[in-house]
Amino acid sequence: MVAFGMGMAPAEPISKVTWVAKMAEDLGFEYFMNADQIFNGERDAFVSLSACAMSTNRIKLGTCVSNPFSRIPGMLALAIAIVPDGPSVIVVSGGVRSTDQVRVAGVGSRFPVASRTRTLNVCTPIASPP
Repeated sequence: MVAFGMGMAPAEPISKVTWVAKMAEDLGFEYFMNADQIFNGERDAFVSLSACAMSTNRIKLGTCVSNPFSRIPGMLALAIAIVPDGPSVIVVSGGVRSTDQVRVAGVGSRFPVASRTRTLNVCTPIASPP
């Protein structure tokens, strides 16, 4: 079975992001994702997802991509745990653009695969239901 969802970068006001999430739910989409990116004016994805969780009932929420270079694994795990009922989907990666962005900020990693693996090892037990 194919599942459809939609996503957006949470650069819009939170009221608009939550309105779009509710509209996606009302239209029958299964997922609503927020980009977890930096340096483009976006609000924190987990703040936005928490607001969306309070405005929706059944749609699965999550991040399009969480960057293991700009989010410390433990803090990402805490952010996952704080979203009401927990996000349903977390995607961890760091594309070329994200590594360029964090290099500018001085928080890049010389070991990108190890960074992703460490992040998944920390976050998976928290994000997985018991």
